[in-house]
Amino acid sequence: AKGSVASRLSDTSGAPRSARDNRAKFERAFSALVDDLTRANKRVVIVGPIPEPSFNVPHRLYVSRFGWASPPAPVTDYQDQHHVILAFLKRFEGRPGVSFIWPATMLCRGSVCATVKDDLPMYFDHNHLTVAAARSLAPLYQDQEF
Repeated sequence: AKGSVASRLSDTSGAPRSARDNRAKFERAFSALVDDLTRANKRVVIVGPIPEPSFNVPHRLYVSRFGWASPPAPVTDYQDQHHVILAFLKRFEGRPGVSFIWPATMLCRGSVCATVKDDLPMYFDHNHLTVAAARSLAPLYQDQEF
C-alpha cells in the first residue's frame, strides 16, 4: 500500500514477522485455495492487478486545469510495479481449470497505462477505477464462461 504499513496475514500459525514471510504465507494460502478448488472441479478465474498511478488522478486533473500541477501522466511502470504478483500468477498459467482476466490488456498499451480518457479521470483516487473505466473492462469478463 502506498504510504502505509502493509497488512499482515494471519492464520493458525500466527502473523508473519516480515513482509517476505507475509508474501510467503499469502502464496501458500492462495496456491492451496486454487488446488482445493480445481480438485473439486471448480473453474478458477484469476483477475490480474490493475495499474496504480502514484497520485490521486481526479485531484491532479482538477488542479492541472488551474495550472498548479501537470496533467495526469500515464502509468509507465506497470510491469515493474507488479513484478512480484505477476511472477507469482504466472505459476498458474496453463493449469487445467484455471484462467485469467488481465485488465491491463485493455487499460494499457505495452507498459504505458492511461489515467485519463476523453479528459475524464479513469480512477476515483490513485488505485480504484471509476465506474466508466470498470465497465470498459466488461468484454474481458464476457469472454469467460462462468
